[in-house]
Amino acid sequence: MVAAATPGPATVELRNYYYFAVQCLGLDREGILSSLRSTVTRALGRLADLKLITIEQKHHNRVVIRLLALDGSGGPYVMPRRNQTKVVYVPTGLLFQNAWHQRLTQTELTALLVALTEETYQFKKFGPHQWEKSRDKIAIDYGLAPSTWSKGKDGLYKLGLLEWTYVPPSRRQRRDVTADRYTVHADVLSSTPEEVPQYARFSEPITTTSRATGRKLQRHLNTRVELPAPTDAPKVVPLRRSGRSA
Repeated sequence: MVAAATPGPATVELRNYYYFAVQCLGLDREGILSSLRSTVTRALGRLADLKLITIEQKHHNRVVIRLLALDGSGGPYVMPRRNQTKVVYVPTGLLFQNAWHQRLTQTELTALLVALTEETYQFKKFGPHQWEKSRDKIAIDYGLAPSTWSKGKDGLYKLGLLEWTYVPPSRRQRRDVTADRYTVHADVLSSTPEEVPQYARFSEPITTTSRATGRKLQRHLNTRVELPAPTDAPKVVPLRRSGRSA
């Protein structure tokens, strides 16, 4: 709804429950209209309870949804301005249209949002769609457990949405904590989850020496390998007995 809202008053006019359910919520377009309408009503009701939207009834059955502040305070929603706020681009159209929001777990979706945010804030700092940050720093900045970030990024790796590799510290870095360099592949969202290949990660252990303390540090280099597409069930061939029967 944020993507569909008008820039000024931050409103979305709900003209058609069916279109809203299919295009904005990514629901099954083959569903029964009454069922889709019920689903949309429950979703909007929940957002209203959280003080994220208000629902305004207009004449001739027109329904207008007004966005409120994302912190749940009930205050007005303010559209970010590019000259004042760094805007994070999230491909919501592809995310919902291709049902990625239904395929990704909550942890994986959180990791994807973190990755897209860091890609935006570190734009042009490294290669295209790349950014660097240690796992512990990610956990602090986003209020996540380190294990949660690891689980989420592993899920994204298997689907080809995110990959990373170890980056040794430079001569200017006087610390043992090193960051991984991530590459975001948001273009994968243009396909459905069933269409994309699956990947496996193979880690090669390496040993480096800390420039600060001289201690030996154990690190890993990652290699991404595309897994073969699943084949149809093998054909069962009945065995024939050889020789004469008794």
